[in-house]
Amino acid sequence: MKQALNIFVRGTLWKRGFRFYSMQKAVELGIAGTVQYGDNKNEIIIHAEGVASQLEVFLNWCNLGSPSYKITNVENITVELKYYNSFNIIEKE
Repeated sequence: MKQALNIFVRGTLWKRGFRFYSMQKAVELGIAGTVQYGDNKNEIIIHAEGVASQLEVFLNWCNLGSPSYKITNVENITVELKYYNSFNIIEKE
């Protein structure tokens, strides 16, 4: 059964490629949803929809850092499904 999470990733993320890499990982795992910058330049907000096992793997991936960016905190909350069919980057205006 599908479920949805809003995931809040914080760290050194501004213009480091995290949104692109998170979209790649989501597509690889069969997760639908969106990724965007939060109000703070060092926060990324992800809406992810998939089965529990996919979301668990994705959450674990979100906690990993890389040479390009450093993760300091990841939080998630269960939310209502929006029934997305794909995973997209939302650009801030």
